[in-house]
Amino acid sequence: MDKKLVFEFLDELRESGAVNMFGATPLIVMTFGYDRDTSRKLLADWMNTFSERHPELVKNISTNKGET
Repeated sequence: MDKKLVFEFLDELRESGAVNMFGATPLIVMTFGYDRDTSRKLLADWMNTFSERHPELVKNISTNKGET
């Protein structure tokens, strides 16, 4: 399993804004051929580690809260 490659795919997918990331499991299945359970785990791992891997984005999100 190449978690790094999947995470890069998910980062690019998120940046594209093409889908709600909670619905990305089928795209992991289709793109990488993993089964549904493995794909769900990969997506959950990606979500759970997002702020560690992208602290600059999380900082920007929390800084901009409340702005319109």
